[in-house]
Amino acid sequence: MIRALLYLRLTSLQNRVLVTLRRLRQPRYMLGAVAGAAYLYFFIFGHLRGSYSPFAGASYLSDPTLPALYTQSLLRIGGSILFILVLWRQAMVWKSPPAEAGLRFSEAEIAFLFPAPLSRRRLVHFSLIKSQLLILLSSLFLALFFSRRGGVAGTGLIHALGWWVILSALNFHTTAVSLTVVRLRQTRPNFPQLRRVALGLLALLATAAGAAFYRGTQLPVDPNLGPGLDLIAFLGKALNTGILHYLLLPFSGVAAPYLANTPGQFLHAVLPALALLALLYAWVVRLEVPFEDGSIALAERRSQGRPDRRFGGFSPPAGPAKALREPFTLAERGRPEIAFLWKNLFAIQSWFNLRLFLGALALIAAMVWSSAFAHGLNRVSSYAPLALIGSAMLAFYTLLAGPQLLRQDLRGDLANADILKTYPLAGWQVVLGEILTPLAILTGLLWLALLVGIWAVSQVAIDFPWLTRGLRIVLTLCLASVIPPVCVLQLLIPNAAALLFPTWFQAARARSGSVEIIGQRMIFAGGQLLAVLAALVPPLATAAVLVFASQWLIGPAAATILATLAALAIVLLEAACGIWWLGQRFEQLDFSTAET
Repeated sequence: MIRALLYLRLTSLQNRVLVTLRRLRQPRYMLGAVAGAAYLYFFIFGHLRGSYSPFAGASYLSDPTLPALYTQSLLRIGGSILFILVLWRQAMVWKSPPAEAGLRFSEAEIAFLFPAPLSRRRLVHFSLIKSQLLILLSSLFLALFFSRRGGVAGTGLIHALGWWVILSALNFHTTAVSLTVVRLRQTRPNFPQLRRVALGLLALLATAAGAAFYRGTQLPVDPNLGPGLDLIAFLGKALNTGILHYLLLPFSGVAAPYLANTPGQFLHAVLPALALLALLYAWVVRLEVPFEDGSIALAERRSQGRPDRRFGGFSPPAGPAKALREPFTLAERGRPEIAFLWKNLFAIQSWFNLRLFLGALALIAAMVWSSAFAHGLNRVSSYAPLALIGSAMLAFYTLLAGPQLLRQDLRGDLANADILKTYPLAGWQVVLGEILTPLAILTGLLWLALLVGIWAVSQVAIDFPWLTRGLRIVLTLCLASVIPPVCVLQLLIPNAAALLFPTWFQAARARSGSVEIIGQRMIFAGGQLLAVLAALVPPLATAAVLVFASQWLIGPAAATILATLAALAIVLLEAACGIWWLGQRFEQLDFSTAET
């Protein structure tokens, strides 16, 4: 039986490869495959060559005990991340327990395996082992990606196996907890009381861990440690206080294989982790929970293109539909574009909402203005350049990848274009309304990055006397005012591509994840970046000329405001022209004559 199941998996993989190769006969897929392969080689596989040491070139790390301190601190930090993930997932399962258990099977597997003379335990074995294929592939790519970026030593093979241990542990634990909760719900009449007790214990555990961490932040750190290592040592010491020391032991054990420097250290660390994996695997297999109906419902959801919200191998089937809260109250009369914003926010509010934005803002404010770190770290301002670089990278990747990821606009409604064209609205109104949701999200993220960047600049402003507080405020307000129209330009490019090549866009969306589709998206992203840079040349040149010509007469602050107003007028004009042109294209869109 195991040989038959293995034959099924290998044959499916072979057929998928053959279909991909046949598709490469088309030039657009071949071009995308070449671009995707080049990206994977130069930016991922290219980092596999050579070795990496986090202490290379650090002259202040002459103490031979510091690498051990670094590794131990990273071990506790990694364990704390896993602890938070597991605690959060358990809280979510107990808060909204699924009515039925469901494991991930395809419709073909359900049709052939469920009627077959297989025990329920063998089906569970098959589901868990099948998930290992995806976990192994994910571990390989994570190891290749972080091989020279992760700040840890060790070989690529050690990192790949370490990621496999981490992802497998999360997979088995999540499946075990979810199935256990379903079984308790089906067999225990007092499940509501049991659920309240479990949530209370989880809250108590989180409170105790937070209190222990706070006490650990009061401990001093060696003042002779250099920038970067003092922060890691500070967190490592804070996470080794009180109850946290015992709570993080199993989670640090799961992270230990990834942080091993040598094969000997890896073997020493992986044995306890494998024992824990075996216990979790046995926990899942020995649970006698009916999962057939839930698996069928889950397969139907996946076949209909509905999102598969899962963490690990367990996927709770859809229960009774719950009414979503309104993102905001929609007035009976008003601009029709706001109705599109209201509609598209429903599709995204499960992971983005105003509370998340305000929470991120509060977190930034706490990190910037709180003095809790000041007594535990020396030279807090020395991290300002790092924060400035981080905020700049966040802004760059938000502008580059954000429009490709946030598709709650015309790209999401392209299949409903015939219905949208029946609305008594001009084409430009539909386009403007559709892009408002990703525009709001991108603008919010960039404003958060701007706040962090301005704080970092204020920390180093003492070295630049001309960068006064008033000028920093003016620069902040000017940049904040320019961000929304620049985001509009970024969003117009992918929406234009979807309107110009609708069938190509739908095919790329349906077959996400393959090399040729990755390459196609990279080509679109590169073309989008070049187009936006070309559109920003006139406003930037105008602003530069105005600043150079007027700062001698009216001062730098006033010159900056004047240049911003001029640049803003040009960008707004470009955005308005782009929205109007896309509206015309939308009105003329006809799928029957679309290019394939």
